Amino acid sequence: MTLQRQTAFVICLLVPGVLQAQSGCVRHFTNRSNYSWSISGYDGAQSKLVIAPNTTVAIPYGNADKVTISGYIPNRPYTKQFDVQSTPDSCYEILHQGPVGYITLNKTQAGDVVTCSGGC
Repeated sequence: MTLQRQTAFVICLLVPGVLQAQSGCVRHFTNRSNYSWSISGYDGAQSKLVIAPNTTVAIPYGNADKVTISGYIPNRPYTKQFDVQSTPDSCYEILHQGPVGYITLNKTQAGDVVTCSGGC
């Protein structure tokens, strides 16, 4: 690759809108427990995304107004529904007030979900 081609490539990445389109908005569900958890409603339908123990997956949000988060805590099931809203950068924020049990919401970014193995 010549220097001229390398320069053109770098300039292309700096054009307004190009970098923005590449960065996008991705929210995640991090399951730090030894049990499977799930989230549904993230796409505006009842599609269910299952998150295996000790893994992180991207949440494919799209036209959501509510999400349901379900999981297993030894000796009791966990299921809660939350309203969500789109943020100015077209991401989603999970709306809640106060403690939500064995998960944390919107940390480290809005729309992220993290399970806690021993409570949050």
